[in-house]
Formats: sequence, structure tokens, C-alpha cells
Amino acid sequence: SKTPRKLPKRPTDPVEVYCRLKPLVDGDEDVCATRVSNILLQLEPPEESQSYKAGHRNPTQYTFQHVFDTEAEQKEVFDHVCVPLVEDVLRGKNALLFAFGITGSGKTYTMTGEPGNGGMLPRSLDVVFNSIADLQSERFLIKPDQFNAIEVQSEFNARMEQQRYKASLQAKSRGGTDSPDFIRVPDTLKITELDEDNVYAVFISFIEIYNNYIYDLLEDMDTDELHPKPPQSRTLREDSNHQMFVSGVTEIEVKSTEEAYEFIWKGQQKRRVAQTQLNHESSRSHSVFNIRVVSGPLDSAGAQVIMERSMLTVSQLALVDLAGSERTSRTRATGDRLREAGNINANLMVLRTCMETLRENQASGTTRIVPYRDSKLTHMFKNYFDGEGKVRMVVCISPRSEDYDETVHVMKFAELAQEVQVTRPQIKRVQFDGLLPGRGNAHKLYREAMDQLEEMRQDEERKGVDENIPPPAIASAPSVGQIPMTFSFAISSAPEDLFLYDYFPGCRRHKLVSCDDEFLLPSFAQVLKEKQEMRRRFLGDFAAKQQQLRDLLTRVDGGYKELHQALSEANEAIAVKDREIQKLERRARTGDKKALQDALAFEKQQWAEESDQRLATMRRSMEEKIWRKDEKLRQLKEIVQQQSKKPPAQEVSSPMHVDEMRQVPAVRSRHRKRSLSADTWLDHKPASNFRTGTVLQPQLKKKKTVNTPKLKHLREEAGGCSKYILTHQEQDSQGEVETHLFKGEVWKTRGGGAAMQFTDVETLRSENPIASDKKVTRCQSAPPSSGSESDLSIDCASETTDVEIRVCNVW
Repeated sequence: SKTPRKLPKRPTDPVEVYCRLKPLVDGDEDVCATRVSNILLQLEPPEESQSYKAGHRNPTQYTFQHVFDTEAEQKEVFDHVCVPLVEDVLRGKNALLFAFGITGSGKTYTMTGEPGNGGMLPRSLDVVFNSIADLQSERFLIKPDQFNAIEVQSEFNARMEQQRYKASLQAKSRGGTDSPDFIRVPDTLKITELDEDNVYAVFISFIEIYNNYIYDLLEDMDTDELHPKPPQSRTLREDSNHQMFVSGVTEIEVKSTEEAYEFIWKGQQKRRVAQTQLNHESSRSHSVFNIRVVSGPLDSAGAQVIMERSMLTVSQLALVDLAGSERTSRTRATGDRLREAGNINANLMVLRTCMETLRENQASGTTRIVPYRDSKLTHMFKNYFDGEGKVRMVVCISPRSEDYDETVHVMKFAELAQEVQVTRPQIKRVQFDGLLPGRGNAHKLYREAMDQLEEMRQDEERKGVDENIPPPAIASAPSVGQIPMTFSFAISSAPEDLFLYDYFPGCRRHKLVSCDDEFLLPSFAQVLKEKQEMRRRFLGDFAAKQQQLRDLLTRVDGGYKELHQALSEANEAIAVKDREIQKLERRARTGDKKALQDALAFEKQQWAEESDQRLATMRRSMEEKIWRKDEKLRQLKEIVQQQSKKPPAQEVSSPMHVDEMRQVPAVRSRHRKRSLSADTWLDHKPASNFRTGTVLQPQLKKKKTVNTPKLKHLREEAGGCSKYILTHQEQDSQGEVETHLFKGEVWKTRGGGAAMQFTDVETLRSENPIASDKKVTRCQSAPPSSGSESDLSIDCASETTDVEIRVCNVW
């Protein structure tokens, strides 16, 4: 079997983050944030900030897609940030836009704006309706269902719902309207080059996430002042296409920005706001305004939409106004405000955690689970981060020095978000079998041409009748089949001196004297036959020319679409290259700094390791010198003591023979003289030791073997020990196991405890004589001192496989 072909990896785009500085109320206030360039923002810690007190006093620069100064207009921000997203939505792609920042930084103003200067939300609606003004479908022809799907209704059902809708509007108008009374300045931008073979329908919904519960802001509720009904929370569900949606949310079809803005104003009145120490109208919930655009193709004639659900394209733009993060130490929040602040910060923390997990998975190739379900906010928009749409973010910054510490956390989150890659969405391509492109435009031109022909025919009819003919007679003579009836009616109601004007071109002027004229009437009938034949030929030529024009328009429109697609692909390639250039520039700016830091850290580590090695070498050499001096002094002292105890007669005796010297044991005499039968030893053997299996083993008559010594083992009332021995094992430089026996005496202390004074150590070492060329066993006193005449060295040949060497050191 063949190996399956590996699917190509879909291209990705980073989360594009923009920055906007809030204008200062007082121009004399100290600022901590300044705009360095179109893409750089610099933060400088003030002296009263916590970062400055902690030692972080250097300015920090952050990179964005674009940085808007305090004087930037709403139009400028909208054109840079939101217009590409609106264009993507009209072309069938999804988009998500966040407004993020601390409380009071201008997020709601950026998203909603004010009556005379709208934000991104109303301007997006203006651009949508400016672009599809002549391409909208009839109301209720396209309708959403309860499972996040779209269906196409028949014209009869749509007309019935239109009548019910008009009746409800009339009832509301009689009861009084609650619409805004301010003047709004619309945006005139228009997205061109849309597919004119489709019709479009726009639906809006407005929700808020308050204390991690979802509420519908467009829900019609009973206005009972005595017993008000609390709002019902909504739930998140997943549709058949694995898309997250709010179940039971109100979704309204709108046909203009003014109609949509009435619902926006209605939802804003229901949104939860409160006053805090930092903001007079602080948003206590996250709001989500969703614009859903549905497009459906026209039939072969270009007159009606095809009633097929599978041929519909659905895209949506989500505009999210996140509640501001805040510190309770500054807002002085208590009660409900404190609980709201806790939920807001928790949701934002989950969003940050999801961003970090996504970045780690993309950077290291891991598959950690992203905790989308920990918050309703992240769970709702998980599809966007999984590759179902473009994601952008506007970070609103308050440049006041008092907000520096909170702004630093916002900058860290923005820096983290820019490192997250989102899979580029794919446009749903619907195959139209047998449907020629340009049919919508051709049908439109055909209707215009037919209207012009109707106007020309009516004008010719008006010219062919005398001005004195009453208007009803003139109006009732447009068709050829009705000409005799109309003519007789005109004759009966006309005066005697009626002349036949050029109602039929090519007919000579004659005066009708009598109704029995045998010459004029046959001539007139012949003229009518000729004109009818001429009209038939004209209609045939017109139909042929119309078909030629339609074919020409189809070819031109097809070529135009190919050119437009090529241009779009070229623009996308240019955008990808621009993003790569920006990424390389950021990497170049940060790469040099990181390389220097890495080099400096490497040098520091190298110098530290070298210094440690030198220090350890010097310490070992000094310890060895001190040990040698102490050993020399000890040996000299023993010699002096032995010579002082001997009688004078023995001092002049002959020197000891070499064979007798070899019988001297390598153990101090004081150990041989003292009896150890009355002493009890505390044998400390750690659990990590193992039996070596050697012949020589320490033999202790009275002992207590423990793994971990305690104070109770040393007390007299519990049969305490007066001697202590510690067994320690390690590996020497030759790879053999050495066993050290550290011995000491136990002394009582004034506090009722016990102390140990180490006296000496014995070392048991095993060697394999087969591994060496000479099978020689050396028994030496450890460690030997250079140049000492009192060193005792015994060499003896042995053929055994294991040799034990006993070394005693005095501490």
C-alpha cells in the first residue's frame, strides 16, 4: 500500500495588536507612555511607581502593528483596524476584534464612540450597508433558526412575516417609541468589487458576560414596575459545524444602520455599569456585538435567490468590549463591585492563560490542552483561535503616571498576544453548476433597458395623439393588439377636423372625412400590417442584441473577476511579505540584545566555573599542606614520647632489624592498651550502603545498628552508647569502592543532649590485582607524607584475588 500523502500545512497569521493612547484631561499631568514612532511605544517608570521602587528604572519599548497618538481621530483608527475586517466579512470570512485595557482607558469610546463621532461599531454597520445597498434581499426571505443555521423561506411566507412585522411596528409607534433622539454622522466608506450575483442579509445580536453568565441585551421583557422579571442567563452550545453559539439569543435582521443603531442604543441601556474611584461609568461586564452577514446566489436568470441552504455563505464580525482590569486597592471596591472586579480579573486571567498555552504549543510543538472552558469568554471565541477567523486587538493605554503599574501588565499581555499564530481562514467556495457569472448585473441592465423602452414607447404614444385628445384615450393605447379599439374610441371622441399625426412613423397625413372611406381605411390597415411586421423584426433583433450584450457582460465580468482574484492573491502575498519583514525587523531589534545577553551570561558562567575550579584546587592544596604538617608533628611527638619513656640502657642498643620493623602494626598503641569490652557502640549504617563481601570487617561486641541516629540512642537511661561509628561508602578515582569508618566518642552536654567528638577514621579499600600488570599488595599508612623517614611501607607478594588495605588516620 502507498504511504498517504501528507496534507500541506495551512498558512498562519499572528494576532495583530494595535495601541491607542487616551487623551489627557489635564495637559500638565505627568505621562509615563509616549509614542516613539508608528509602531513603537515607550514606557518610562515614574518615581512613585512600584516598578521604580523595585529597581526597574530603565525605559521599555514595545512594538505594535500601529500606535495611535492621543490626537488620533475615530475615523483614522477605524480605517486602520476595522475596515479590513469588514471587507473580510463581506467576502465570507470571520473576524474578531477585542478592545483591551485597564479601567478608564477609553475602550468603550473606541468601540461605541459618541453620537457625533461614532466608534468602530456604528462605522462597521455604515460600511456594510453602504456596500450592499442595492444587493439586499427581501426581509424575512433569509431567516436564522434556533441551531445557529440559516434557511431560505418562500416568498409567500416572507410576505406574511413582513405584514406581521409592520403590524408590530405600528403597535409600537402608537404606544410610544424609545429610540434615541440625537443626530449621528454616518461613515461614507464603501467596499467595492463585491459579487453582484449574490444577495445579502444582515443580522445583529448583542450580549454581555456578567459574573461569567451570558445575558441577552436585545431580549424583549415585560415592563412591570411592581414585579420586574429578572433577566435569564443563556447557555453556550456547539452546532453541527462545531461552531460555538449562544442558545436562544435574539438575532434581528436589519436593513439600515439607523435601524440597527436603535437596537444598539436599546442594548446599551441594559448593560451593567457602575461608578468607581477611577471611572464614573465603569463597565462591569464584557459586551459582545455580533454582525452576521449571509449571502445567497441568484438563479440562472439573476432574478431570485436560490432556495438551497447548502449554497449560502455565512460570516460574522464579533466586536468585543472587554471590561477593564482593576486593582481593588485603587478602586476601593466593596460588596457587588468587589465581586464583579474579581470575576472580570478572573476572565482576563483565563484569556492570558489560553494565550500562553497556545504560544507554548506553537513554539515547542507540544499538545497541551488550552483551557477554553474555564471561562465563558474564551469558550465562546475558541473557534477563532483554532483557525476560523482573523483576530485583532486594540490595546487602550492611559498615559497617566498613576496607571503605570497596571499598564505594564497590559503591555506584557499585548506582547504575549502578538506571538500567538492563528491559522488563516479559508473562504467557503460554492460551486454553481450551470450558473454563468455576471447574471445579476445582466438582469439589472436588462431591467433598466426594459424600463427605458417602456418610457420611449409611452413618449411615442404621447407624440402620435393630438393634444386635444383626453388623457384616458391616450393612456389606453400602448399595445398593438388594442390599436383598433383605441383608434375607434379616439375617432368617436375626436372633433371633425382631426388629423392623423405621425403616431405611426412613415404614414402620410390624411384627413378623415367619412367612416365609409374606401381608400383611406385599407391604406391605413396596410400600414398597420407593415408596422406590426417591422415591430416583430425589431423585437427579434432586440432579443438577439440583448443576448449578445448579456454574453459580452458575462465574459467581461468573468475576466474582471479573474483579474480581481489575481489582484487579491497578489495583495495577500504582499501582506504576508510585509508581516515577514516586520517580524524580521522585530527579531533583528530583539535578536542583537538577546545575543549580547546570551554571550554575557555564557562568559559569566565560564568565569564562575573557572573561579570555582581554581578555588577548589587551592583549597585542596592548602588542606594537603596543613595535613602534612600536622602528620609530621604527630610523628615527631610520638617519637619524642617513646624515647622519653625508654631507659638509658636501651637508648644505646643496636638498631631494630628490618624484619622486626615489619611486625609493627599500623595502629596506635593507645588503642591496644585500652579495653573496649565495656563500651557500647552506636553503629550508624545508612540504608544506601551495601555489603562488600570482604574478609576484613569491623567487629564490635556491644553495638546498636541504626540507619538514622536519634538522641534517645545516646541517653543512659535507655542503655545509651558511649562510642559512635559511621560507615560511609564512595567510589575512588580508579572506580573501586572505598569504605570509610568514622569513629568518635559521645559526650554529655549541659543542656541534656549529647555531642560526638571524632577521633579517627579507618578506610577499607578493595583492589583487583588482575587489572594491573604486577599483582602486588601494598599496605601503607594513609596518606604518606613526602620526605618523612618514619613512613612505614610493607610490600608483600600475594596471589589472592582480593586484597584489603587498612588505613588509620588520627583527627
